[in-house]
Amino acid sequence: VGENVTLSNPVFNELNQHAVKQESRRIRKHGKEDRETCESVMDSQTRLLLYKLLNSNLIKDVSGIISSGKEANVYRAASCDDNNIFYAIKIYKTTLNEFKNREDYIKDDYRFRYKFNKQSSRKFIKVWAEKEYENLKRLRRYNIRCPEVVHLRKNILVMNLIGTSDIVAPQLRNVTGLSIEKLQDLYLQCIRMMRVMFQQAKLVHGDLSEYNILYFKGKIWFIDVEQAVEH
Repeated sequence: VGENVTLSNPVFNELNQHAVKQESRRIRKHGKEDRETCESVMDSQTRLLLYKLLNSNLIKDVSGIISSGKEANVYRAASCDDNNIFYAIKIYKTTLNEFKNREDYIKDDYRFRYKFNKQSSRKFIKVWAEKEYENLKRLRRYNIRCPEVVHLRKNILVMNLIGTSDIVAPQLRNVTGLSIEKLQDLYLQCIRMMRVMFQQAKLVHGDLSEYNILYFKGKIWFIDVEQAVEH
């Protein structure tokens, strides 16, 4: 790993344990290893990138997992500069087993089709992460509520956390107790954001649902835009 990398942050015990548990379940299910990407998310190269992030003065700790999905896991991290700033670290899985049709969202998008490489899973995932990075930046340019991107390195994307120091914004599917008037307001918010996304940002989300919308302080936020394509 190198002498300049320290493992003082206790979160890596948790991350490594998570990776080991995931791998144990996978081996029991499939009975074999997947070479360098056998741990899917927390393989050796990804752990090294995280170690470097912790030593880059960008983040000072990673306090736990926010969500685990079919193509990525999201972890919570604190900023080195400000105790009131928190990040969401999205780590894309380095195998293609979980999302076999994602190539359709790259080879048909002229912005990335020349980077398309089906033969290398790592290069493929790197482009996939870059695609979300660029899509989020475009949405922010048009004032569409979404996470602000902070840093991208291979299969790791760092974004501002939607939430507070105590609470992470929930997915819309988990929000309850809203009045009919508020639900109507959220519906109109969503329609307006979709219209700006389509007409001005020239993007189609491709997978918009209550799973990919966060609710925070009375507003909705779009997330998971890696599959969004330009029209």
